[in-house]
Amino acid sequence: MELSIELRLEQHTRTVVKILDLVTAVKLNEFIAEQAVDGWVVESWLAKETLPFDDGVCDARAGMSENENPYAEHYWKHKEWSMGWNFFHENE
Repeated sequence: MELSIELRLEQHTRTVVKILDLVTAVKLNEFIAEQAVDGWVVESWLAKETLPFDDGVCDARAGMSENENPYAEHYWKHKEWSMGWNFFHENE
């Protein structure tokens, strides 16, 4: 999952993104505590899950082989990841 927080310090803003296996309240609070220092205040945060298709595209771009599909063959995400991987290679 992708976790992003927007921070503000007076007239300045910054966004920090972190990739986590799972977003929990504890991990969110730890991440906020790491970033909200020196007067920076959290304005908002967003957690979103990436889709297997998008993961397949990113993994193909990173050079992974199709045999490295991280999902079990019988799981629907396996096919979706492969579709993303193939999409990248057909359109590069």
